[in-house]
Amino acid sequence: MLITIIGNNKNELDILKKNIISWSIKSDADVETKAYTSGEEYFSKNSSNHDKSAAFFLDAQMDGMSGIDVARRLRAEKFKGFIVFVSAFEEYAIKGYDVRALKYLLKPIDESLLTACLDGIISELKTNSYMFKARFETVIVPYSNIIAFSSNSSHSIDILTDSERYSQYSSLNKILSSLPKEFVRVHRGHIINMAHIRKITSSAITLSNKMTVQVGRNYLSDFEKAFSDYSLRFEM
Repeated sequence: MLITIIGNNKNELDILKKNIISWSIKSDADVETKAYTSGEEYFSKNSSNHDKSAAFFLDAQMDGMSGIDVARRLRAEKFKGFIVFVSAFEEYAIKGYDVRALKYLLKPIDESLLTACLDGIISELKTNSYMFKARFETVIVPYSNIIAFSSNSSHSIDILTDSERYSQYSSLNKILSSLPKEFVRVHRGHIINMAHIRKITSSAITLSNKMTVQVGRNYLSDFEKAFSDYSLRFEM
C-alpha cells in the first residue's frame, strides 16, 4: 500500500513518514511512503494514475498549491482513494468536505489519532478492495474498478480494470470465494463484475471495456440467478 505525503516542512514530513512506518510494523501492514515538498512537485512527477496511492496526507497550508488545491485536482483527475488533511488550524476542516476528505488531523499530530486514522483506512480497503501479493508488494484494487478476472496461458490470473492489467498467481475458485456478490463466474476461464455488464445475448456478455465473454453451459443457470438477484437488489 502506497501512502503519499505532501507538505512544505521537510522535518514534519520526515516525522509523519517515520510514524506511518512505525504503525505499519506494529500492524503488520505492507506500506510504502513517498513524500513531496509541494503539490507542484508531486504533479510534475505523477501526471496520471493517482490511484497508485491508497491515501494522500496533505498539509492544508503550503506555498503555491495549498493542500485543498491539491485535493481538488486529485478528485478532478478521478482519484477515488483517501485524503487526509494536516494543519495547525481547525478552520481548514470545513473545506475538506468539498473534496470528500476522510480525516482532519491537527498539528502536532497525536500518535493515537494517526493510528486510528490508518486503522480506519486499512479497514475500509479490506471491505471495499481486492488485495493481493504481487512479487514484493501488496496490490490494492477497488472492487468497483475490476471488470473481470481471467485465466491466461501463463497459469496465472489477469485482473482487468479500465486502465490496468494486473497478474496474480492463484486460481479462479480461490479468488471467487473471497469476492462480494456482484462477481459471478460465467466460464471456466472468467469471473466478471456484473456492474460492468453492458450487453447480454443468448451466449455472450459484453463488458464495459468492450471485452466479450462466452457464458459456459455449466455456469449459465448460476449466472442467470445471480444476475436476476443483482438486477433486483434495490427493489422493495
